[in-house]
Parts: sequence; structure tokens; C-alpha cells
Amino acid sequence: MVIRDITYVGEGLIPAPLHGPARRYEPLPPDAVTDIAVHHMTGWNPPADAPVEWEITFLQGVDEWHRSSRGLDGIGYHIVPMASGRIYIVSRLDRYGAGVGWENDHLLHLALPGDYTSALPAPGHLAAAVGAVRHLYDYLERAA
Repeated sequence: MVIRDITYVGEGLIPAPLHGPARRYEPLPPDAVTDIAVHHMTGWNPPADAPVEWEITFLQGVDEWHRSSRGLDGIGYHIVPMASGRIYIVSRLDRYGAGVGWENDHLLHLALPGDYTSALPAPGHLAAAVGAVRHLYDYLERAA
């Protein structure tokens, strides 16, 4: 399983959060995290055979949409498992996310691209989600 940190402190493919009133730069220490919020993006999902470049372009688009249309200072999620099985860290794990109003001071956010309102993700996508959760538990130094 491949996990890439594409944040501004990793590979630099997702820009730093904007400065301003957002709480994104506030630390979120591992001992403050009580839960992992699992989201689905309710839109297009890059297919399992998508090249890495498509996935990164997709994630950069989500970041831009969160900034321009949702009024956030950057992508709201922390980690995104893809249908390909690849997993991307898209926001620093040690800083607040922006996924659940008034609850971001104790949550890490995992988001699956796609709409799973009426159908489950494909088995490979679910396996990537499990890998992402394991990565978060390892980061938190907790047993899964």
C-alpha cells in the first residue's frame, strides 16, 4: 500500500492553508483526537485504473473547490484513500481539519471520493480505506 504525503510539508502538491480567521494552523495533538470522521465526497471518483497524475489533479481540484466555493482555507480532509488503492495525506495530521462543524478540535477526517449514498465502495476502495484508518491509528499510536 502506497501512502503519499502531498501536503505543503510533504511533497508540496497541495498548497498551505490560507492565513486568516481559520483554525487550520492550530495544533491537533494526537491525544486530543477521539474519533476519525469518514466522509464521502458525493461526486466523481477517479477509477481504480486512474494514473497517479489524475488522482493528484483530482485532489488539487477538491482543495481548490474547498477554498473557492466552500470558503475554507484549504482542503478540509486529512487523508484520502482512492479506488486505485493509493492513499494520500492531503492535510497535516497534526492540525485541525474542516469536516464536521464545531467538532474539528478532536477529529481526523478521512474522505472517500465518490457517492456512497446508495451503494458501497468497491472492495479495493474499502481496502484502501482500511489502510488509511490503520495509518491514522499508527500516527495516533493506538491499536486498531
